[in-house]
Amino acid sequence: MATNNFKPFATASGANVVSQSDYEQLQSLATGFQSGKASSAQINKALRQSTTMAAVLAQFIADKSGKDVLDDGTVATLVTNLLAALKANNAEGFLQTANSFLEIKNAGPAAVAAALANLGLSDKFSGRFMGRRIFTAPGNITYQPSSGTRKIKIILTGGGGHGYGFLGWGENYRSRGAGGGAGATAIAWLDVDDSKTYAGIVGRGADDTLGATSSTFNGLLTAANGADNQGGDAGGGGGLAVGGDLNIQGGDGSDAPGIVGAANPYSGGSGDGGASYWGGGSRSGEGSTSWRKTIYGAGGGGNTRTDPYIGSFGSHGVIYIEEYS
Repeated sequence: MATNNFKPFATASGANVVSQSDYEQLQSLATGFQSGKASSAQINKALRQSTTMAAVLAQFIADKSGKDVLDDGTVATLVTNLLAALKANNAEGFLQTANSFLEIKNAGPAAVAAALANLGLSDKFSGRFMGRRIFTAPGNITYQPSSGTRKIKIILTGGGGHGYGFLGWGENYRSRGAGGGAGATAIAWLDVDDSKTYAGIVGRGADDTLGATSSTFNGLLTAANGADNQGGDAGGGGGLAVGGDLNIQGGDGSDAPGIVGAANPYSGGSGDGGASYWGGGSRSGEGSTSWRKTIYGAGGGGNTRTDPYIGSFGSHGVIYIEEYS
């Protein structure tokens, strides 16, 4: 058994010490004993308080480190043995605020789950906004949540359909084409794991070579593309969404404009592209230049292009993600 040289003073029953209440009223507690006659009971009380705590600390060192605690003036040895005693008492297992409680994370998922449960957070999320991720380039995407993300709000919009070009039947009987449909939008709150990755597809807006495509996310959400305008006179239909907490259909493209004073099969619409969740589609026009509006998922408007008979292009879709802790 390790030796402890540090002993408490005046601890026996009936020891010559002042009472605790009298001791706390002493002016000497603030100033120390001054010149003149000192009371032995007061001095004994001061010695007992200091030596008792020294003995307690020394006994802790001896018990936990197994090292002798000697009154030989070697401060460095006492410090070394105190640190050994603290480590033996699992001091390194205590939470360190300087490390932002990194010890819990390093202990593994089970420890994190247990800590959250103890705090009443296991079935909740704090809702702190972590950041946002926006995917706009058409095609496949891989999303890995930022560290600490537990839930995401996701807005998924499919690609827009293109409008139609020149319509005509006989001399001076002509019209610009109808508009393309807008892509649908799905909005959802999803649980995520920041150690995993999630696959998705950003839908393409239709142009003169490629048709519109849907946006999808991890097999859970689909925001269908708007319909391309293939027939010329009738506007393309808006896409439909499935899987979201809120599923919003894309706006239909407007039918082709009619021709005043002439009997014709067209419906007398504006020819504008369908509106998506993010805004209106491109307007129709008499020109022959096709263009793409910078509104996610919007439909392309009609025009008078003839080579090929394709109006303005549909806008590409988007996958928009907000991350929360």
